[in-house]
Amino acid sequence: MLSSQGINVIICTISMFNEIREWNRYNFEYYIEIFLDVSMEVLRTRDKRGMYLSTKPQDELPGLHYEAEFPKEPDIILNTDGSISVQECIEKILNTSYRQKNSYNKDLLYWNESMSLSLAD
Repeated sequence: MLSSQGINVIICTISMFNEIREWNRYNFEYYIEIFLDVSMEVLRTRDKRGMYLSTKPQDELPGLHYEAEFPKEPDIILNTDGSISVQECIEKILNTSYRQKNSYNKDLLYWNESMSLSLAD
């Protein structure tokens, strides 16, 4: 709703499936996908709760206990292993141009769907 009013919206999602990311890209006109990439080795060194060492079924993690779907074509990839500073990450985000797609008009989609349903009756 905010995006359709011209407001820039920043959302953090843990989207394990490409289907979700594709939906976001289709439904948000100015969508920028940022993938925070970090190696399993670094994750284990940062693991304060022992999640990456656990063998309990309820602690199953994507990328460790089962395969995760990583973004196919993120607009920005940030390696968060500490090799680049927070300031460098910010600059990379601010200096990235987004891939503008054809305008997505929710009203037009609504009316087209309503008309096709009326005609089918």
